[in-house]
Amino acid sequence: MSRILFLTGLLALPAFAAEPVLYGRYEHIKVEEIGKILPAKMDTGAMTASLSARDIERFQRDGEHWIRFRLAVKGADDTLYERPLIGISQIKSRAEEGSEIDLDGEPPRVERPLVGMQLCIGNELRETEV
Repeated sequence: MSRILFLTGLLALPAFAAEPVLYGRYEHIKVEEIGKILPAKMDTGAMTASLSARDIERFQRDGEHWIRFRLAVKGADDTLYERPLIGISQIKSRAEEGSEIDLDGEPPRVERPLVGMQLCIGNELRETEV
């Protein structure tokens, strides 16, 4: 009888695990550094987040690579933001960017700079590659 109770206890353990947080396809996020709440589309296949930017310029500060940019989202002001460059993302270009399909049927890849930003969704704040 004690063996049955022990096994039953083991089966019940997963019920104590934290429930996963569920998000919808469309959410609102707060970009902490800029103090703005923006609409976001969730993409479970993406390895990084993306944020529309314009006037993107690479420069060096104290021997480090940095990025300077302005937001290109509805309601954004003309503030110039500067962040350290943490990497380069290779993404498939979209048709509206004037890309052509190559011989293997794939659109060419476009390089996009990556910066770290704090994003808040729900009650969770995360440092995220954007």
